[in-house]
Amino acid sequence: IRKLDARSTERVIRGLNEVTEMHAPVSETLLLPLTNSRNRDVRAAARRAYIKLSSNEPFKGFDIATEHLLVWDQVELFSVISTTRGLAIPNFARWITYSPNKGVVSFCLKLIVHFNQVAAVQSVINLLATKDHELRSEAINALGKLRVEEVEGRLISIYESQPRACQIEILKAIGRIASGRHLDFLKQEFLHSTSFDIRKHAAKSLINNSEKADAMVEELMGTVNDESRLILRHCMNPLIKL
Repeated sequence: IRKLDARSTERVIRGLNEVTEMHAPVSETLLLPLTNSRNRDVRAAARRAYIKLSSNEPFKGFDIATEHLLVWDQVELFSVISTTRGLAIPNFARWITYSPNKGVVSFCLKLIVHFNQVAAVQSVINLLATKDHELRSEAINALGKLRVEEVEGRLISIYESQPRACQIEILKAIGRIASGRHLDFLKQEFLHSTSFDIRKHAAKSLINNSEKADAMVEELMGTVNDESRLILRHCMNPLIKL
């Protein structure tokens, strides 16, 4: 515990790793400030320690996070959260709604999907109105993975006004939800878009609609040009993930 207050960064990290492995009781007032350390390695070790050792609010670090959660930070935290036994999992909609930290919101979207938090769906839907197109894209991705069927119509209604990354996520979401109600939309994007990526994902989502789209796919195979037929055949391969 004395190491946590050391001047040496290496000594602080060593202390954090030791108390975490020993499950030693440590004052949260000592640990919490370290989760916002200027040093990335100290922050990461402190976040791991806080989630594992906090007896009251293991996710309180999300409330005070000022530093952006980098992708590698998210990977490490995900490993801790998903493997810690007895960890009380909160409704991550709380941070989707109120956190000013983009990295925390992004990470919570992934956790909502992993823990299949249906109660958080409305908060994710509300995120479709964000001005940040990267977070909007991640929200669309989450809605698709959660298979929120009632959001399909809204996604299609905003499709034309979205940047390319969001359009691709909308196409993927319709393929994952696979209600079969929007096959004509997918067909039009496949046939008429000038973007190869859009056509590819439209084709994949058509095929993901399974039996509901079989007749349409068969018709397309007999009428489209060679390039389009090749895209369809490529997307039919179950080993290829788009």
